[in-house]
Amino acid sequence: MIGVADTLLDEILQQFNAAFHQHGSAGNEKTGPGGFDPRKAYRLCQRFPSSAASVIRAMLLKVGRPHAEVEHAVAEASEREATRLYANVRWLTLAAAVAPLLGLLGTVWGMIDAFHELGAAGGQTGAGQLADGISKALVECCNSMLEIVN
Repeated sequence: MIGVADTLLDEILQQFNAAFHQHGSAGNEKTGPGGFDPRKAYRLCQRFPSSAASVIRAMLLKVGRPHAEVEHAVAEASEREATRLYANVRWLTLAAAVAPLLGLLGTVWGMIDAFHELGAAGGQTGAGQLADGISKALVECCNSMLEIVN
């Protein structure tokens, strides 16, 4: 994801740089190279907030500055947005790690319950009741395995 954003921002920077060099200057104060209006672009980024818009805003704040300074601002903004977005992924990672363990807990609980019923009946239960308890436990085991695969 970060690689795609870097590629997109590189493309924007290249187009901006090409337009700048094609016209020989940054143009008047309201518009940049090739009629590009950084203020209008900045307002669009404010109107439609997103991670990409935050990075582009950081770039637009550096319009007219040296290319290295623009790239540095974009790299910082990209890293800041990636860190902010990754904070949400941590909770998903935790949920993905815990879900199979809950399925395994269900399996163990089902096996304990099946053998407890067998012991409580004094060994006079049929194989069908034991098989029913074990099958319920194995269904839980199967569900946990499916969660791991997904």
